[in-house]
Amino acid sequence: MDKAIWLGIVQGLTEFLPVSSSGHLLIIAWLFKVKISLSMLVFFHLGTSFSLLLYFAKDWLKLIKDGLRLFKHKNLSPEGRVFWLILVATLPGAILGGIWGKKVEGLFYRPLTIAINLGGFGLLFYLIEKISKVNKTIKEINLPQALFIGTAQALAIIPGISRSAITIASGLLIGLDRKNAVRFSFLLSLPIILGAGLLKIKEIQEGFNFSANSLAFISSFLSGLYAINFLTQFVAHHSFKPFIIYRVLISLLILIIILV
Repeated sequence: MDKAIWLGIVQGLTEFLPVSSSGHLLIIAWLFKVKISLSMLVFFHLGTSFSLLLYFAKDWLKLIKDGLRLFKHKNLSPEGRVFWLILVATLPGAILGGIWGKKVEGLFYRPLTIAINLGGFGLLFYLIEKISKVNKTIKEINLPQALFIGTAQALAIIPGISRSAITIASGLLIGLDRKNAVRFSFLLSLPIILGAGLLKIKEIQEGFNFSANSLAFISSFLSGLYAINFLTQFVAHHSFKPFIIYRVLISLLILIIILV
């Protein structure tokens, strides 16, 4: 029971802060010899996806309502356009995840590669934030730019990269400011996180524990809500430097543990 709670907290925080949830869970499993069941992972994903649904409920209702106007009125408001851009941008991650997901598990789910990805992409993230030129909002994103962010999101299946980090960095590259980059990242992540959780439900064959999975869901849901709100408020006045420093330090710590 305790494992479900603290792992759920780790999942909820690291899913939305740009530090890699899969990387953290795998490193924890490696360091502390913790076994994380498939059913628990499913409920982690469901918990974090429901935190997104709750936090952005008004946004999604507006986006869906305006997006569906296309079929009745043959025209789109800016919000309706964003809705369709999000759906299209979700496709690369869904396709590549479905094709390469299992193969990536075998290739990259190792402490050394996770450490390299955490530190290496952390430094790249720092460079991107330095060179990015802020000149647009989410409503000004075009289709190629949305697909660029969506394709970048597909790389988040590699542990240590971080879905949040790579989509935010891609948003900065196309000219979004920090707040808009974070918001688009969160909106874009809902379909893929929810879809991943729902698709894996059918793979659960054993190890299902109602109490443990309920705690996994609740802890990841509540910590996810906190992380979303924290990052949304934080980037209004601060850069991503603290998260980059954290990634590099964790990377170095893992490398030291491996070498020693």
